[in-house]
Amino acid sequence: MTTRQVNQDPRKKLGAWIKTKRLAAGLSQTQLAGLIGRTDSFIASLESGKRLDLEDYLAITKALNLDPHDGITLIQRCLR
Repeated sequence: MTTRQVNQDPRKKLGAWIKTKRLAAGLSQTQLAGLIGRTDSFIASLESGKRLDLEDYLAITKALNLDPHDGITLIQRCLR
């Protein structure tokens, strides 16, 4: 695994971005999970870099009042 792969893993970057936005919104993992019909362990897992499907991603961005394009842009930067 190269340094780029470790430092620019798009799943980890997206998970960290979601966590930052969740905390900025003043929500716990449990609260965000409740808003999207998931468990707090699901939120913890995705914040640490687990794969995230599109439906869950859109639910999270809606719950946090985020533009989904911002997360996509973040991923695109990782892949360059």
